[in-house]
Amino acid sequence: MKSLVPARACIAVRHLACWCLLICVAIAATPHASARPASSGEVTAKPAFLQLSQLRRTLFTVKDGLPSTIYAITEDKDGYLWLGAPTGLFRFDGLNVEPMLKGRLPPEAITALYGDRDGNLWIGGVHGAVTRVHNGIAEPMNRGLSEATIMSFKQMADGTLWVVTSGRVYRLDDGAWRPAGPSEGIDAKFMWVTGTGVDGSYWIFTPGAAYRLRPGTRRFERDTVDKGIAAMANLPAGTVYPSAGVTADLIVDQAGALWVPTNGKLTRLHADNPSGQQQLVTENVEASDNHSDIQVTADFSDSQGNVWIATTNGLEQFRATRFVPLVLPLPVLWPAMTEDSDHGVWIVSNSDTPPLRIGETVTTHPELGGSAPCVASSPDGSVWFSGDKGIQHYIHGQVSEIPAPPVPGPQALPANLKQYCVDMQLAGDGSLWVSMRFSGVVRWDGHAWNAIEPRMATSIQLEGTRAWLAFSSGKLKSVEQGKTTAYSAQNGLDLGGLNKLRQGISGLWIAGDGGISVKTGAHFHRLVGTHGERFENAYDVIQLPDGDVWIASPRGLYRVTGTEIRLALAAADHAVAYTLFDPADGVENPRRLLASDNGRLWVSTLQGLVSIDALHMPSIPAAARVSIKSINDHDVRFSGASVPALEKGTRSITIAYTAPTLSTPSESHFRYLLKGIDDDWQVASDRREAHYANLGTGHYLFQVEASDADGAWTGQPTDLAFQILPEFYQTWWFKVLCLAIALAGLGLLYLMHVRHIYAQLNARTRERERMARDFHDTILQNFQSLLLHVEVAARSVTEDAVKRKLAKALSVTENALNEGRDKIGELRSLTEPLEDLPTDIARQANRLSEMYPTAFSMHVEGKPRPLNAAAAGDVHAIVGELVTNAFRHSEASALHVELHYGRRELNITVIDDGRGADLPALMHGKSGHWGLQGIRERARRIGGRFTIGTAPSGKGTRATLRISARFVYAGRHWFR
Repeated sequence: MKSLVPARACIAVRHLACWCLLICVAIAATPHASARPASSGEVTAKPAFLQLSQLRRTLFTVKDGLPSTIYAITEDKDGYLWLGAPTGLFRFDGLNVEPMLKGRLPPEAITALYGDRDGNLWIGGVHGAVTRVHNGIAEPMNRGLSEATIMSFKQMADGTLWVVTSGRVYRLDDGAWRPAGPSEGIDAKFMWVTGTGVDGSYWIFTPGAAYRLRPGTRRFERDTVDKGIAAMANLPAGTVYPSAGVTADLIVDQAGALWVPTNGKLTRLHADNPSGQQQLVTENVEASDNHSDIQVTADFSDSQGNVWIATTNGLEQFRATRFVPLVLPLPVLWPAMTEDSDHGVWIVSNSDTPPLRIGETVTTHPELGGSAPCVASSPDGSVWFSGDKGIQHYIHGQVSEIPAPPVPGPQALPANLKQYCVDMQLAGDGSLWVSMRFSGVVRWDGHAWNAIEPRMATSIQLEGTRAWLAFSSGKLKSVEQGKTTAYSAQNGLDLGGLNKLRQGISGLWIAGDGGISVKTGAHFHRLVGTHGERFENAYDVIQLPDGDVWIASPRGLYRVTGTEIRLALAAADHAVAYTLFDPADGVENPRRLLASDNGRLWVSTLQGLVSIDALHMPSIPAAARVSIKSINDHDVRFSGASVPALEKGTRSITIAYTAPTLSTPSESHFRYLLKGIDDDWQVASDRREAHYANLGTGHYLFQVEASDADGAWTGQPTDLAFQILPEFYQTWWFKVLCLAIALAGLGLLYLMHVRHIYAQLNARTRERERMARDFHDTILQNFQSLLLHVEVAARSVTEDAVKRKLAKALSVTENALNEGRDKIGELRSLTEPLEDLPTDIARQANRLSEMYPTAFSMHVEGKPRPLNAAAAGDVHAIVGELVTNAFRHSEASALHVELHYGRRELNITVIDDGRGADLPALMHGKSGHWGLQGIRERARRIGGRFTIGTAPSGKGTRATLRISARFVYAGRHWFR
């Protein structure tokens, strides 16, 4: 790549200048040129300072997305790690690497990075370009700078920002860089490397001097290179330090150690005070492959105490874990442990390593032989061992032996203790209890061995005069004064094979293949964790004085607080919250546990020992704030809490998010919530992506937050508001259009209904006309002929009686003929509009007023309009029936008719003050051959609505007929 050449040339210039330093060609003196050697004597057991071997080392390579070469590293305000390379700028969250600001930075290799307290990211290039990035906006900041390689940035406590190039030092002043000179105490023309000391001083090294800028000052102090290196980390003065061929900046980690990268080497220096005299300790970091030299191109110490070293092999992380590994002089395998009365911890194992005692130093004891699978301590300060030399008793430096327990059988030979010892405990009376793999459980009373149990016990726990024995069959036995009591699944102990017994403040704790139980009184309580955790295949369990319970299992080391234990014992269905410690915390393959009197918890692993102050747990980094990277491939890293609307037709979304988890990314979990979709938080574990399908259009709010390493949530989620745009058929105007079309369809159906009613009315009219013609041409003609014959017959007879009868028949026939003519007239009149409904009503009312003492009045509102011929007959008949019934049956003193000719309808109301509506009489009344039922049928036939009830005054009856103008008025034919 073209951009790689100048960057490497810059590094080569540094190397050349450094090799020219005559005063810096020597390396530190031989007595402290390496870490203190391991031997069978003594090594520091619990140093205040963690050695390199006690730090966890992780390598990230190009396979993890890293660039092949890294020249600059920094951390921003949010906790992300930024990497500068010949190929551009990258951001690292502890798990994933992503390129940043592509195409927005000068096209040159990045040689310097710095994240200031204001949230700005400063970027320096090999050709002198400086860029400031804030919220994703890149701004050139070159004013006042010469074209020289940018080597370092530094913001002091007072906010002043400095930049060091290969040729000069500058200070940012009102948006421009002002060169520093003799007035600031620095006049060097070639800068070598930089660094920040333990006190916050900014150090600049040149080939011949070191310049120090103390916090709160603006003037550099000049010193020698060696004194500058010593002052950076409070190292012993007067020593020649490794400085020849320095390839990257000098860094001081949180422990106060100075990291010095030179050509092919990386040295870590710190001061130790074993006897009040400062002594330099030098550790050399080997390459990750343990074969080649280590070539450092960049280094950095972050806010969480991690040290990052960029080499030709990749990016390496050095960090302290919560559980501190113990540096042992010899290898061990699944060590067993016990603590003596002087708070020394003894460890033994099945390896050939002799017993070790951990006190102020780690001491080997070859006089106790090689491997020893079992160890136990006595209150008198003595320790018992079972190993390849038999059973040994160690007290005050003296070793004694007792006979080995015999093997059952006819020969009764001593057992091979190295192969067959499973557990060993000391009782309060001084007796020694031992469980042998093929010999069972035996007891040494100081004189002889006594057989207790023929089968091997996986664990022994002594409680006063009682001994508890655990078995791989799942049974638990209590032995006390010769009496044995057995417990099994029938008694509530259903853990399968039992592995370990421990007496705690809550009761007898039992670790088994099926999990953990505690015996309190006569009851066994099964321990169940949240999220269905069963603590299966537990190797060991221990309860500390504060009530906390620790469990060793293949998954790691569990911690359950005393509060959770009390809740579980109070409620059988309570699922305890827990913390799981795994390899990221320094715990891998835990097997045995030991709690020291000082509160320190020791954990034996496959090849060593780790510990933690269990009563004063070390603090962990607070949960990081989540940042959202993208939604459906839309980059939203710098868009704030909202994004532009998503595309039309979007039904599914994928939201990518992350958080800076540089120390333990695997232990940081996430949960998210989409308002309106999720009822509760969705736990995503360590997954950094959320997916939703079948979403509709509208506005949404997505929330996500991260937990710390112990599972505690921040309570301050990150919000992302977004909108899904609708397709045209999902828009409001399309819905309005559909509604309008639906209403138009309903209107069309209504018009079709109206036309149907008019068609029925017209059919009725034509039928009446036909009936009138047929009636006139047939019946009336026959009646007329009959009348003539009767009249002729009447004239031809002479008898008075017969004549009278014929005259009467003639009268009846004439009446029938006249009535027939009237009906024909009525039928034919229906085909013509009824021009004046008020006049017809008044004429009928006046005729009835002559027969009944009822006062009549009528009010007409609106201009009277002619009625449709098809409806006029029914309207007239209905009103006539109502008026007639009111006169004949209501016994009213007054009758009032209101006619309202409205634009939309004809409204006719008949009100009387009589005795009220007699509905049965109206239903079956004979006036006009119609009752109430007939009135309703006529009203429905012409599309009207008829109602009848009590008058508003509470006395009398009110009947109302409403008919749509389209059905009743003449001349409205537009809808036909």
